[in-house]
Amino acid sequence: MASILAGNWTGISASQLKTYSACVRQWILESLFKLRSPSTPSQILGTNVHAVLEKWQKDGTRPSKDSPDEVEMRASQVMQVAFLLPKPGTARVEAAIHELLPVNLAGGRVPLRGYIDLWYGTDIYDYKTTSSMRYIKSVDELRDDIQLVVYAGWLLRYIRANPHLGLDENKITVSHVYIPTKGAHAGAVIRKVPMPV
Repeated sequence: MASILAGNWTGISASQLKTYSACVRQWILESLFKLRSPSTPSQILGTNVHAVLEKWQKDGTRPSKDSPDEVEMRASQVMQVAFLLPKPGTARVEAAIHELLPVNLAGGRVPLRGYIDLWYGTDIYDYKTTSSMRYIKSVDELRDDIQLVVYAGWLLRYIRANPHLGLDENKITVSHVYIPTKGAHAGAVIRKVPMPV
């Protein structure tokens, strides 16, 4: 196993780390051998909704709830909770992260690579499309979510490495912004969790 893991790979994302912790075999097939299942229609819709929300956060182009385009209509549900999010143009969108994780995987420190959907000061937001609001995670589940813990850990190290920014590490929060993809235009839900240092 160690020889497979020590092969030619350049890093791991927070979502891959989540897969690795759940099933090493699945992670090896998907991440090392690139044997992934084709994207489902729901995954494609989720990717496209992300793109519309990224555009809104970058340049202020609001998605319309009256749009005939399902992607834009679904993304527009976030507008009902937009007052809880950073104003467009003020946050880092798809913020790239790259650092060595302080964990030992395959006999060495692992390079973490990835993108945070939305980052503003001490707040990290992760967009999640969902077919049903029953899949919304509880506060305790979010606090233990590997992806969010990795993001919060990265932000903590960033704040400590950049004290001149004046960010308070005790105010780090991580949020899932849930966007429903089925049923009536219901509106998005934000679940925000303070992360203890």
